[in-house]
Amino acid sequence: TPTGTATFKFYTNGTCTEPAAATSAALALVSGSVDATTFLQGPLAAGSYSFKADYTSNDLSKWTNATSACEPLTVTQGTSTVATTLHKADKSVVAVGGSVALGTIMHDLATVSVTPAFAAPTGSVTFTIFSNSDCTGPGSLAGVVALDGANPGVAHPSISTAALAAGSYAFRATWPGNTNYTGATSICENFTVSPLSTATSVPAT
Repeated sequence: TPTGTATFKFYTNGTCTEPAAATSAALALVSGSVDATTFLQGPLAAGSYSFKADYTSNDLSKWTNATSACEPLTVTQGTSTVATTLHKADKSVVAVGGSVALGTIMHDLATVSVTPAFAAPTGSVTFTIFSNSDCTGPGSLAGVVALDGANPGVAHPSISTAALAAGSYAFRATWPGNTNYTGATSICENFTVSPLSTATSVPAT
């Protein structure tokens, strides 16, 4: 049974290209193997990594020194979701599919949640407003708003609309993702601005 030590190296690339990001102490073989659970690395961000081990014999007449093959591994990106909330100018919430009065001013709020919750989402959310109820067509930019650095992250408020005429409208929010997480787009948040009701009176005769 071989005796001696093993030294482990950890790389922040997938090809064991030097220099190593971390190197273990020389760990003694026990019954020909080494338990390297003390050489923990991470938590790891998305990306490419690798490990390699060097064996040093304590009796070169019996066992030569050796180096293992490179062991690459990949940490894949996590996923994200974007939830949104419609607000009036006074910050009161409007339900998706709801109706507001003629002349109401609206804006949007986006919450970006990530899985796993390794790191807070970063960057900005892009808001778009549409003059229809199904978010078709190019829409109009309603702001690019930085996330607040929390986890989940909040981008608020979007650019406010002008006082809205009667009709159908919708907001949509998109987060492009970052190195750790893929991006996501919210549902289409449609709402209706009701026309002003009128009443006709007929004078008595």
